[in-house]
Amino acid sequence: MVVSNELPFFCGTRDGGKFDMESACVKCGTGAVRLEPISLPGARLSQKVERTLNWEWIIPPRLIDRMRKAVPRCLREIRDSKEQKVLSHFELIPEVILPKWDPRTTGWCASKMDPPCSLCNRDGFYGIPHVPLQLVYSGQLPAFDVAETYECFGRSVLRPDFTKSGFARPKLVVSEVIKNILEGERGVDFERVTYYP
Repeated sequence: MVVSNELPFFCGTRDGGKFDMESACVKCGTGAVRLEPISLPGARLSQKVERTLNWEWIIPPRLIDRMRKAVPRCLREIRDSKEQKVLSHFELIPEVILPKWDPRTTGWCASKMDPPCSLCNRDGFYGIPHVPLQLVYSGQLPAFDVAETYECFGRSVLRPDFTKSGFARPKLVVSEVIKNILEGERGVDFERVTYYP
């Protein structure tokens, strides 16, 4: 799924939220898992499905009831960055990490300027402009409604001052259940995922 409605805000490590680093790469930090709600200015959120600059997906209140009935474990509250109250918008979060994609996956490249981490090889993936990402998986996959790719897009940097760290972000892959709820939403498109048993 691709969301083109962009909010001009970073969350990630910059808002002081806590992360679980247990499964993260010790060199670059890729794989760090956010534990706390992100913070955004509630007054700037709309009734559209939106995403932040570092690809957190925001679901508007008008869709929350349907999403709660379908995938309650894939929603996390959002806090107002000024008042710290809980907002009526939610973040869509994954429940599982997919295995490495099949070599037949297309629509991505590696950058010579920002190569993948030499230890984990999970970051350093980039999309190709105007070429859709065609994810291909083979073998057994876990059951899910919202999953994240093992591969993460962008460059991860783990710094002593954690708030200055930045982590490459995975792509989210959604089930037909989520697609049926979000299909037709302005600024939301779906890329094909192919599965070979």
